[in-house]
Amino acid sequence: MRKLLFFVVILFISNRIYSQKKENTLLWKITKPNSLNVSYLFGTFHQVNPDFFDSLKNAKKLLLESNLLFVEAYQEKENTNTENEITSIYGVWNKEKWDSISTPTQQRLYNKFVNSKWGDEEMYRLPPALLMLTLQDIYLQGVCDTSNRISVEKMDNRIISIAKKNKIKIEGLDENQFMDIQKSTKKDKFFSLKNTIKTNADYMNYILHGNTNTSSAKFLFNYKSLSLDYSFNKEEQNLKVLLTGRNDKWMKKLPQALDTKNCFIAVGIRHLFYKDGLIMQLKKQGYSVQPVQLEMDRSQQ
Repeated sequence: MRKLLFFVVILFISNRIYSQKKENTLLWKITKPNSLNVSYLFGTFHQVNPDFFDSLKNAKKLLLESNLLFVEAYQEKENTNTENEITSIYGVWNKEKWDSISTPTQQRLYNKFVNSKWGDEEMYRLPPALLMLTLQDIYLQGVCDTSNRISVEKMDNRIISIAKKNKIKIEGLDENQFMDIQKSTKKDKFFSLKNTIKTNADYMNYILHGNTNTSSAKFLFNYKSLSLDYSFNKEEQNLKVLLTGRNDKWMKKLPQALDTKNCFIAVGIRHLFYKDGLIMQLKKQGYSVQPVQLEMDRSQQ
């Protein structure tokens, strides 16, 4: 059976595609008048094979030239108390609790999934929101993006490893992602109990049937082909806490670093989208944020 990992990085979390002008890049250059500092903003896709980042020659080069790497979550020492932390925030979850909030059809599906090659009885110990993120990982890594994959390493972790190897300082933008997710379950429609239970069932069916004809899969394929719609004139309505709220918190920290250092900011691609995304917020604060054409080495993908 698949061993369940309790640590969950915030993932790509919205499937909607708007019809607007597309930007064929994941990398943006940040400058400011009267400043010699040059920084870069890169939109990651946590579950995409990290070799994809290695194939982006100029992105990797610019990371190596930076003084400071910002990522969503970073701990110098591995957290060995994750399971207890989850329990303290979300309470105890088990099969009996899941059965109490699931229909008979959902119960049968969950039982089928945890007993498949994809599942594990430990899944019953995860609250709905964290289970949804875990299933999204399994689906995107194990069903959609399988080419040349030899591990389930996250793209963000590869970027962190490169920075560590080259002695680049690393800072995390989030203080506690589990708490952020918990707050989102109370205020964001996307992480409501009703929606997470439905989405969990959807992902289980996608995985069990190998279905890649989904909006999640389409977004992944668009990301890898650099065909993205950043929806700069749209507002994100369903994730005000987990997406927009975190962007706002990050923007209290980033400007001081951008004004004094050459930074490389690597965060989930959705944080670059929409009116309140990092790109538009940086522009509102007087920064120039311009797309950078990526140089791809297809042999490394």
